[in-house]
Amino acid sequence: MKKALLRVKSGSMQGKTHPLAGATTSVGRADDCDLVLGDYNLVSRHHAQFQFDGQVLTITDQNSTNGVLVNGQKVAYQVLKNGDRLEMGDFSATVQIGSEASSPAFASKLTAKWQTLPGSSLQKWGAVFGIAVVLFLGGVGMMRRQEPDPFVNSPDARRGNSIPPDASAADLPSEAVGAVPAGQLQPLAPAEPSNGKISAATIQGVKAATAMIAHPTRNGYSMGSAFALGDSRRIVTNRHTVVDDSGRVQDCILIFEPGTPRQRRVNVPASSISLAPDSGDKQAFQDDLAVITLNAGQTPALPAGRSEDLSETDEVYAVGFPLGTQTLTLNGDLPSASVKAARVERLQRDASNSVSVIQLGSSVTHGNSGGPVVNNRGEVVGVISSGVEGTGMAYAIPMVFVRSLP
Repeated sequence: MKKALLRVKSGSMQGKTHPLAGATTSVGRADDCDLVLGDYNLVSRHHAQFQFDGQVLTITDQNSTNGVLVNGQKVAYQVLKNGDRLEMGDFSATVQIGSEASSPAFASKLTAKWQTLPGSSLQKWGAVFGIAVVLFLGGVGMMRRQEPDPFVNSPDARRGNSIPPDASAADLPSEAVGAVPAGQLQPLAPAEPSNGKISAATIQGVKAATAMIAHPTRNGYSMGSAFALGDSRRIVTNRHTVVDDSGRVQDCILIFEPGTPRQRRVNVPASSISLAPDSGDKQAFQDDLAVITLNAGQTPALPAGRSEDLSETDEVYAVGFPLGTQTLTLNGDLPSASVKAARVERLQRDASNSVSVIQLGSSVTHGNSGGPVVNNRGEVVGVISSGVEGTGMAYAIPMVFVRSLP
């Protein structure tokens, strides 16, 4: 059985730890709470409640005034992971889950081991996998590759591409090849499904309209997904795939049909990128959009669908580049776009019946962000923006917000 605790990072309790030993742990300023935070003025009397069954730790907001933030993202309910950062008013802490072997000292040794492993990336992965198996069988527990993790370290906690694997410049093509003739840039028409499923021809058209996007970081290139919509010169993606840590728009690279003979690269200056209007709410889900305007079209654009026509249990398809350039290919080629079927699990609707959030039963990871979610006719019904690691849940921004982009 795992252990869980909070390591306090602020205020009068800074540096202290509090075990989350019971099935439930209530947190707040009230004296009847299990963890009393009387010195924290911005914490509600009954702020939140933890639940822990020895394996899974969750937190639920108890209708607090200032809310619960996990890795900078406001949540009502969240499955927590080792290393998650919590904020409740002026109280902040990090979550620790696992055995004593998951201490910082152990983690730093593992990181050092990873950095000094010899050989190719595949050899390193084999070595790390072997180490992980040995430690797991020895009772240490599961561990994962030591690299920047958007679900732990990023203020955009649930973003599928907040701190993605970085590619080196050598991973990206240096020249555009196989330009598309203008006559082949007519927008794709919605196609009737085949036995209720999206047809193979429609899938190929959607893949061709979905591009890999990259912008330079301190360590290389940050990878994501983008797609042409309505107009072959108009490319839609996420805000967080085109900005740096300070929120400044960056020059980007688009790579169309990577890993194919038609692969082509377009350099995009920051001046060609427009962000969704800022709603003023730092946590606003719909703000995570951006539009790139190209001088010339590169691919037939996808047709726009209606999120309002979706129903729970409908099958849709998430298209993009999970893990960026890190997925397996031969001969050093870039990966082609991945297509993943998913069920619509939840549609959050507002008073006018417009869909405000699409929840999918599908896991997303680094590199998926900004990719299209299409229905079985190949129409875009949403844009992948985020996911909750380890839960098999992903979130897409509905088309109603995409239509309002400048």
